[in-house]
Amino acid sequence: MKPTYNLCTVAGSTLGRSHDENTKENISKSKKGTYSEEDNHFYGKTHTLEARNKMVETKLFKALSEETKEKISTTMKGRKLTEEHKTNLSLAKKNQKKISVLDIRTNVETFFDSINQAEKYLNLPKDSIRANLRSKTETPYRGIFKFKVLD
Repeated sequence: MKPTYNLCTVAGSTLGRSHDENTKENISKSKKGTYSEEDNHFYGKTHTLEARNKMVETKLFKALSEETKEKISTTMKGRKLTEEHKTNLSLAKKNQKKISVLDIRTNVETFFDSINQAEKYLNLPKDSIRANLRSKTETPYRGIFKFKVLD
């Protein structure tokens, strides 16, 4: 099949068809400035709380296919995050607990934004830190560290 008008071999699909550089430039020029600020139908508006909740629900319970999971995995592999980015991601977690750690030997108290941060800094297992925080005896961990959750 060698169509004259519709250059796509499959109706409704541009698969296998790519524009040349000149066409791409023309498309880009024609789109510049469109849907910016006042031209955009949603400019100055916000979604209602109900609409936002509906969007969250549809995303939350949508199961990803194995193919999609593999694509996401491939994209994320080898990605390097800065320490600042890692800290920001850590701070964005809702269920993290800020803790203070008192070193009984030196009487120095250190504050951490999360148990994970304390784990990395002190080189201790986070499960042990959590277990010590839950214990009612308040005995120092390894006889050295006293952990306390901050509100």
